[in-house]
Amino acid sequence: MLAGMAGLHGAAMVPPDPATVRQLGWLLALYAVVGGAPNTQQIMRAHAPALGKVLPGALPWMAWQPTLPWAVALGCAATLGLLSISGTGEFLYFQF
Repeated sequence: MLAGMAGLHGAAMVPPDPATVRQLGWLLALYAVVGGAPNTQQIMRAHAPALGKVLPGALPWMAWQPTLPWAVALGCAATLGLLSISGTGEFLYFQF
């Protein structure tokens, strides 16, 4: 079993599954967002959240600005988050 996990029995050449390719595309796109988006200290830079100097992020337009569009966007995100909570979940160890 360990030899099979290490790939010592060879690999079959099969065409890639479209779902796997799509998931890989999403993974790469989300990795680009994570790598390019500013961190929380860079977002709140104007309000001095750190003891030291905070360098601006790659996307300065994402800096926190307490304005009406931000309030609406955060309100919509909170509303969608609350509306997505539904029903009760099954107990984790129900049939364990």
